[in-house]
Amino acid sequence: MKDYYIVLGISREAHAREIKRAYKELVKKWHPDLHPDDPAGRMKIQEINGAYGVLGNPARRQTYDRDVQEGRVVAGAWESPPDSAFHSYFLKMNEVFRRKLQKP
Repeated sequence: MKDYYIVLGISREAHAREIKRAYKELVKKWHPDLHPDDPAGRMKIQEINGAYGVLGNPARRQTYDRDVQEGRVVAGAWESPPDSAFHSYFLKMNEVFRRKLQKP
């Protein structure tokens, strides 16, 4: 999965207005009505919606940026909200794995 900033074609410093504009432009370009028989088009629009779902929400964007910066996840691999059981489980497993690697 790609980095959400790359998916939307914006910089990491982009403001909310830039994020929304990039999202709207990409949705117009890849809308399923324009590509009815293209499975790649459907995948692209899902990727765009996923990226905007995170970057378009200030709290989720902040968590995503922090997780990527701290190396908790590879950029673009984070999809669940930070308070979900799924996300919590993998954060805990990551810590367990790191502790095991540090032991001699």
